Amino acid sequence: MDIGNVVVVIVLIMVILSQFVQMKRTKEINDRLKKIVSDSNDQYQDVVEINKNLKHIRHDINKQKVIARDMKEGSPVEAMTGIEVIDRILHFKGQEMLEKNIEFYVDTVRLSDVKVTQGTLISILTNIFDNAIEACEKVEAPWIHCNIIPDGLYDLHMKVENTKSNQVKLDVEHIETTKQDKEIHGYGMTIIRELIEKNRGELYIEDRGDVFSLSFKI
Repeated sequence: MDIGNVVVVIVLIMVILSQFVQMKRTKEINDRLKKIVSDSNDQYQDVVEINKNLKHIRHDINKQKVIARDMKEGSPVEAMTGIEVIDRILHFKGQEMLEKNIEFYVDTVRLSDVKVTQGTLISILTNIFDNAIEACEKVEAPWIHCNIIPDGLYDLHMKVENTKSNQVKLDVEHIETTKQDKEIHGYGMTIIRELIEKNRGELYIEDRGDVFSLSFKI
């Protein structure tokens, strides 16, 4: 092989090596960029989740403050169940339904004890009744019926049924609010599910067209 061919071969080898090094650097840069994007996305998702949790907490704390203040400053209420926080919520929400011309019927038994915390009861019951009231505001002749049923295995077994528009079909596994501010008001059912599951209770939901039924044991 003459010197000219040797030079050509060397040049080709150098070009190939240079391209290989460049490709390696490009791959390393792309890998770093992908990691940066991935890390940024993970951080973004973490921020979104934290923000949701904060809104979740604020949404619920506001309800608890209202009932706690009513328990402290409100006038005595009828002892329907014998559990003050439940009786206070039934009275408080009953007054709201009266103002909105929603028929409210309660059939209950006396309860000896409910072991879950007052905060848990406030969160579950206020969210249930708020959802029921919201649904009733969209129909004529609205009503909400609440039954507290004796149950030997659970401290509290409650069933709440309410009228709703039969044009609204609900996916009972993934219920969303119909309010415009979904980021805030969409937490109601999520809170109910989470608290009942956390306390090893049971939740049953049924959409019967013009009637929505929710039953839970805890």
